[in-house]
Amino acid sequence: MPCPHPLEPIYRTTHGAVYRCRGCRWVNICFGPIILAYDTAGLFRFARLIREMASASGNGPACAERCHYLRTPDRQIGFAFTAEEVRELDALLDGAAAMLDLEKMLEETLGPPARRPGPS
Repeated sequence: MPCPHPLEPIYRTTHGAVYRCRGCRWVNICFGPIILAYDTAGLFRFARLIREMASASGNGPACAERCHYLRTPDRQIGFAFTAEEVRELDALLDGAAAMLDLEKMLEETLGPPARRPGPS
């Protein structure tokens, strides 16, 4: 059953978006026809896998076919990406990870959003 809470956008590109549920705090990665849900640690693990794939594919010739493969940890679902899709997904996840890191730094410095001082 889907979570009934509203989703807040974390980061968007022209190729996808990352949202977070306001209730359960899970992250939804929307990229093409794919929607993946992870906790924050899972997002960072997935981003690391995609970054490694992007780095490895950056050294070879560009392939227009879906020649970059990734399976979920339980090996139940597999993905096939073109080199361009890997780069696009890497940029999306990199931006989302940066926004989550920034949010964490703000909370450590200023406290949770409800306790931050308002504009003067």
